[in-house]
Amino acid sequence: MTAPAQALKAQARRLRAALSDEAVTLGHRKTLDLIARVHGWRDWNTLSAALDKGFELPAGQAPSPQEDPTMTSPHNGELPQYLKTT
Repeated sequence: MTAPAQALKAQARRLRAALSDEAVTLGHRKTLDLIARVHGWRDWNTLSAALDKGFELPAGQAPSPQEDPTMTSPHNGELPQYLKTT
């Protein structure tokens, strides 16, 4: 597996943990698909296949290798409207 794929999977784990903190439960597969969509791809399979074939994410889309980034933006504790299910 490529280093960018590993970094994207780390992003998915962080996203899943952050959503869990907000009482939103998603499976690992769905979280990977969301990460792919954030980076402009249809789904994880499409992005993963492109990475395996040597495609490189454009600058600005490259995932951060950090496993535990520090959150610096303010958060009021409410779930964003686009994540609300009701």
